[in-house]
Amino acid sequence: MISRIFTPFIITLSFLSIPLTAKTPDLTVENLNTQTLNPATAINGQKVKYIADWFETIKKKGIPNQGIAYVPTNKLSSCWQFKKGIPSGQKEPIFIHSCPRDNFKGRLIHGRTGHSFRCTNAWLKNSIINGTFVTFDYFFDGKDFDLGQGINIDALKKIYSEVINKNPQAPIIIAATCIGAKIALEFAVTHNPEHVKAMILESPFIDVKNVVYNLGKNYLNWFPFADTSNKASMIQSIIELYAPHCKETINLPHANLNKINPNIPLFIAHLKNDSMCSDEQMYQLVADLRKSGNTNIYLLVLQDTKTKHGHLNQKKEFSQAANAFLAEHNLPHDKQLAAEGKAILADAKYTAQASVADWKIVVSEKKG
Repeated sequence: MISRIFTPFIITLSFLSIPLTAKTPDLTVENLNTQTLNPATAINGQKVKYIADWFETIKKKGIPNQGIAYVPTNKLSSCWQFKKGIPSGQKEPIFIHSCPRDNFKGRLIHGRTGHSFRCTNAWLKNSIINGTFVTFDYFFDGKDFDLGQGINIDALKKIYSEVINKNPQAPIIIAATCIGAKIALEFAVTHNPEHVKAMILESPFIDVKNVVYNLGKNYLNWFPFADTSNKASMIQSIIELYAPHCKETINLPHANLNKINPNIPLFIAHLKNDSMCSDEQMYQLVADLRKSGNTNIYLLVLQDTKTKHGHLNQKKEFSQAANAFLAEHNLPHDKQLAAEGKAILADAKYTAQASVADWKIVVSEKKG
């Protein structure tokens, strides 16, 4: 996640390891390391690999053309078929995963091959995704990173366009995490994707300036003789030094959320007292979305002091509510989880209309 950028060790590595000149990225399906995943039992007797082993293969040899990986779940079908590229000729709904890359240290050491693939693991393991799943890598290294303003939106647009070109009758669900959720929101505003029938947004934010302020407030407490404003300025300077594109994009206004098609149902999961998006900022984000007249907005607020930003997909309540959301809108879902999450989803719909003081908060911390 973005917050990991700001540990002293990683900052030092970024200065030593990343060139500060930017090139125009190659937004091809191949260069974006695009993968399609489908539930499966076997392919021509190929040996099943654990997803971690598959990822090691990707790091060493690049993405194979196809294979089978095992994802430990409670479902009978715990094997997933992985194929390079985008499927074609499908009429059933397709999920597109808009997510961040793997941890920052891993990006420095292993480059940019296949990291988003690994980020899908929790979504599969917890049965949030129950159908065809297209995942790809954003350009997320220093020379390309732009805080979700330009290049990353173009990358999502590229994958979306290719999916629609090959599957013109397939409804699309965007599943998004952290900065991927910001990119998904920006994309929905600027490109009005008519095939998108729902969005599941985990730990989204939209205002970059707020994120910079929050990072300074929450991660530079150890720095003496500086108020929160000065800490935010320090964070901004670090970002701009690490990522040259951000000198132009960090001050750009975010998308006008009330321009998103009001017919797109939106499910949002938020961690109470999130270190990157405060409760008040999340309330404002949802309020902006509501201005379009969208009556199908759901805000799940989870409280767990041991869970970090961007890790809500590991919580059962998230899986339950997300599946109930998908079921309510006739999209692929796990029936058992959807039934378990029906009441949670009802509370999430209420919370999307309520003030922060009236939120119905789901306490998810393990006791004992």
